Amino acid sequence: LIRRNFWTDCIPEKSEPEMLHCPLGSAVLKLKKLDIGEPKALLATALSPPSAGDIERTMIQLKELGALTTCVQTEENLQDGELTFLGMVLTQLPVELHLGKLIVLGHVFGCLEECLIIAAALSLRNFFAIPFKKHVDAYRKKMVFAGNSRSDCIAILNAFRVSHLFQLKL
Repeated sequence: LIRRNFWTDCIPEKSEPEMLHCPLGSAVLKLKKLDIGEPKALLATALSPPSAGDIERTMIQLKELGALTTCVQTEENLQDGELTFLGMVLTQLPVELHLGKLIVLGHVFGCLEECLIIAAALSLRNFFAIPFKKHVDAYRKKMVFAGNSRSDCIAILNAFRVSHLFQLKL
């Protein structure tokens, strides 16, 4: 169905396992939710396991994010922690963990719509168009939307509101 030279020239002999490309934080949280053992030990049994250092860094990041507790530590395992309520919620959201926390905090503080807009824009590569070799001009125009805040998130939110108002007028 395909030509032999395409198969030999374009298709690699071996591809990297998906385990090495997926976000490790989400995998660790899901393993913690299943409560079937320590994530480091479970991930070590995978066919292509992530490195122990990557798992340890991920556990620390999850604790800093608030998805895992820092108080449940035994002498044998300083890297483990229990799943928090935030961690349980983050396992259900199909977004990056930091954006999920933004959404959860937006709900808690009553600004869910704004946080959803910001999270959606941050999940993109770049919300604002940057013309070729005009980075400074594009940055200045973005800062017009930010006002005195000098915040990219506020600029995104204000730009969305302006575009939404413009669409409503059409």
